Amino acid sequence: MISTRMAALPLAAASRIARPQADSKLESVNLDQVSLSTPKAPTGLPRIALLVALCGSLGACASLPGGPVMARQAGESITRQHLAAELPGGERCGRLVPLSGQRSDRPTQVSIYGMNGSPDQLQSLTRQAADEGYNTMAFVYEDHQCTLRETARDLASELSAWRRAHPNRLLRIDAHCMGARFSVKALAELGVQAGTVQLNMLTPPLAGFPLANTAQLVPRPLARLFPGTMPGYDMGSSSDYQAELERTTLPANIRTRIFYGQADTLIDYTQPAFRAVEQNLRASVHYVPGGSHMGVIEAVARGNYSSQALPYQPPSSLQALLR
Repeated sequence: MISTRMAALPLAAASRIARPQADSKLESVNLDQVSLSTPKAPTGLPRIALLVALCGSLGACASLPGGPVMARQAGESITRQHLAAELPGGERCGRLVPLSGQRSDRPTQVSIYGMNGSPDQLQSLTRQAADEGYNTMAFVYEDHQCTLRETARDLASELSAWRRAHPNRLLRIDAHCMGARFSVKALAELGVQAGTVQLNMLTPPLAGFPLANTAQLVPRPLARLFPGTMPGYDMGSSSDYQAELERTTLPANIRTRIFYGQADTLIDYTQPAFRAVEQNLRASVHYVPGGSHMGVIEAVARGNYSSQALPYQPPSSLQALLR
């Protein structure tokens, strides 16, 4: 069931109001410094607020840069400051935006960034696709005030409309971090109607985050006061969304590749839940030597990866968060 959105406030405006400043406590939490054992834990509403802030920080697949919201010039890449101007507004969470001219005789590549990210972070993959003759597009979405279900719904709708207009064209989707987590849901909704699709998932958090389970403690109206909590409902390792993800299968027309970074400090891809999703999606798995959570993007664009599993030891801070 899709949750009710704020009816009186346009989506982009809600995003700007809910995100007061780039250096807010929510967006500056360092995962390496988070302590889960405080001597006197706060209680009641303050405790919920603290849990929500930590939950939101877990979803931060990239840092949020500061600066004013601005309109994008023709041919300019979409940065974080451009997103509010690119969002669809109203009740919708996301839409497809062309990054190049769209020729009818070419395949199409769609880039999908992670939470707190932007399309320009996947520029290396966009350029690589363009060099190979692809039309290029990006899926831009509101990542602080929409659940992953809502975002997946809009991605499915946008892809469905695109496919009706281009029934025989190859579609390649490069999705990073949280973008990969909801891309699977969207493609599962489309099934065979998605047509021929190559889904590339880069550093996807396929097991969810245990700390994000605390989002379930926050009532939906209150959650909108804490940016990042709405998607947090679907990030938890024990959430309904996670249970559905681990049961999800995709038809043969959708081929899936997954890329992990050997030095990723945000996700521990050795967890059993990752294997369950990989097997159900019939995914081919690849590893980037020394790849960080963000560094995997450039490495994949350069072809610097291998199907040979690499030794991985999650940092102690990540181990504590995953317990």
